[in-house]
Amino acid sequence: MKRFVLPGLAASTILAAAAWAAPEPGTVVGTDMAEISAALVEMGYEVIEIEFEDGLFEAEAMTPDGLYELEIDPETGAIIEVELEDEDDDYDDEDDDEDEDDDA
Repeated sequence: MKRFVLPGLAASTILAAAAWAAPEPGTVVGTDMAEISAALVEMGYEVIEIEFEDGLFEAEAMTPDGLYELEIDPETGAIIEVELEDEDDDYDDEDDDEDEDDDA
C-alpha cells in the first residue's frame, strides 16, 4: 500500500506545479477582491496584495516562478494583463547611474 502513496504524491506535485502557470488575459477571476483572491489561491498563487486603482483591480501574487502583477477588469472579472516581474527590475537604473558617472 505504501507503493501507491509515492506515485500519488508525485502526481499531486506535478499537478500542483502545473497550477502555477500564468493565467492568460481573458481568464475570469472575479469582480471583487474576495472573488479574485479566492480564484488566485485556487490557481496556486500566494496573494500578496489586491487593490483598486485607476478603474482596475491590480493584484500581486507569488508563485515559485516569481511575482506576477495582474490587471483585472472590475465589470467582467477578466484578466486584462499579466506581467511577471523581473528580479532585476533595478538593473536598468543601475546602468543609467553608471552612464551618468561616465559623463562626469
